[in-house]
Amino acid sequence: MNDLRQPSPKQASALVSLWRQAARQPARLALCLVLMLLAGVLTSGRFLLMDQLLRLGFEQHLARVLPFFAATIACWLLAQFAGYVSATMGLQFERSIGVEVVERALHSMVRRQSTSLRPLGPNQAVHYLRTGLKTVGQSLRAALATLTQGVVLVFSLMAAFWLNPLLAGITTAGVALAVIVTRRHWVAQRRATTEALLGEREFHSRLSRLLEALPQLKIYAAGPEQLDFLAQSMYRQKRGEQRALLAQRRAGIETRLFASLAGLASIGVGGMLLTTGEISIAGITSLLILQQSIFMNLKQVVSSWGLAGKSGDFIEELFQFQQSEPQHPPADATPLAEPIRSIRCERASFSVGQIELLSEVDCRLVSGKMYGVVGPAGSGKSMLLHLLSVSSPVRRRELWINEIDSRDLLIGDLADRIALVTWPPLMVEGTLADNLRIALPQATDDELTAALSRAAFADDLQQLATAGGLQAPLGCQGIRLSVGQMQRLALARALLRQPDVLLIDDMLTGLDPESARHVLSSLRHYAAGRLVVVVLPQEAHADWCDEVLVMENSRVVAQVAPNKLSTIEWTAPADPGQRAA
Repeated sequence: MNDLRQPSPKQASALVSLWRQAARQPARLALCLVLMLLAGVLTSGRFLLMDQLLRLGFEQHLARVLPFFAATIACWLLAQFAGYVSATMGLQFERSIGVEVVERALHSMVRRQSTSLRPLGPNQAVHYLRTGLKTVGQSLRAALATLTQGVVLVFSLMAAFWLNPLLAGITTAGVALAVIVTRRHWVAQRRATTEALLGEREFHSRLSRLLEALPQLKIYAAGPEQLDFLAQSMYRQKRGEQRALLAQRRAGIETRLFASLAGLASIGVGGMLLTTGEISIAGITSLLILQQSIFMNLKQVVSSWGLAGKSGDFIEELFQFQQSEPQHPPADATPLAEPIRSIRCERASFSVGQIELLSEVDCRLVSGKMYGVVGPAGSGKSMLLHLLSVSSPVRRRELWINEIDSRDLLIGDLADRIALVTWPPLMVEGTLADNLRIALPQATDDELTAALSRAAFADDLQQLATAGGLQAPLGCQGIRLSVGQMQRLALARALLRQPDVLLIDDMLTGLDPESARHVLSSLRHYAAGRLVVVVLPQEAHADWCDEVLVMENSRVVAQVAPNKLSTIEWTAPADPGQRAA
């Protein structure tokens, strides 16, 4: 966690980033700024008109009171209208810019999650993006409110100096002292609200991990220790909220104290000026009313600024999500205009930090063939698929797609043409069709049924007919699929996309022999004109492949035909048994 004793520099940089996003809509931003200035001018004009109205009332010029009264009311209404329109523009900024920022973070998250070695859980990801949309909108709205109230404050001080420079100086001194003295409370409030936000995120993250793990654990795994661990995050959130509220109240009390002191000083000095005829009773009254309005605006400015900056750390993370995307290729990047026909690795490596997971991999894969990957546990089979998927950024590689250096290709072109199926597959609350349409939202029911059939899920679909077939609900409130069914469903989802390259990791373990043969037959048929790489849990499955990559000690030690496997010295995997069909 960041040091919260002082406002994080990320808060300022996050707001700057948001204003840069707003600058991309110059017409709307210019209109918003004009409305802010108009609100400030009308507010100062209202107090000047009110001063004249009070003078006329004290001097009993009743015939002129009514026009000035109407003008004062009109000025107030116009100022309120300008503020309302400005706030409406702020809401439009919240919708457009907030959605844009979070949408980019969503694309970045999906791109990284698809091949990440340490992905976020789906509940965590949803909470992260939902909280991001809320905090971006809140910060933008608060920043615009700060600017609006700041403009009104400046014009109000200008009106005060127009009425009487000496009394305006007293008001300005009171405002400055209030800002200096109460600053520590606003800093404490921002620190506490940030702590509350972090506590909320921490609680949701811990709860999501626990709930995701429960189906694989005994129910008593959520014992007192686990619940105490969750409670720590809740206490942190509530402690932050209480401290923020206490700091806000203290700042409000001290601001009102300085407002009262400034008012008393103005009354005393105003009385002396009144005896010398330098100011009238109407002038003193107008300045006292204006002074209270200035201190009220000051409180709103500081409070809005605290709201605008409290989520700066979180917003900065959203921008870092986009910046941490894999480096874009140069402007002259080669577009991949045709299907992927070949993938070639030369001394390619795959590493995370200082840990090398693959070392100097050499292989050549061509379209129209099905490749198996065999090797003992921990030999790097899954890492090889991550290397071939290209979109994962944690690598040093020499890898060519269609004899083009992959670093010179657009990441989006590759991501749309390569599908990586890993375990465990993503399952969402919804129907069977909903889980399939994650890959292809526009797919018809016939296309979904065909994909399920190719993945040996046809019999399962018939069994689900009484529950709704494709509309059968899955998840906590519906049907719970077995491990084998989830594997086949994930495979059907990948086949639905019909990618040029299909990489399958750990999809055969747990299937009964008949289902495994059906899946391998479908993959063999799919490989006609495409490239399929599948991790094989048993050497016997290798006969379905055109060639086999043998992995050992994080290297590809051989690439041979299935009938040549017996000539290669390698450690064959033990029969893993079956998880569940």
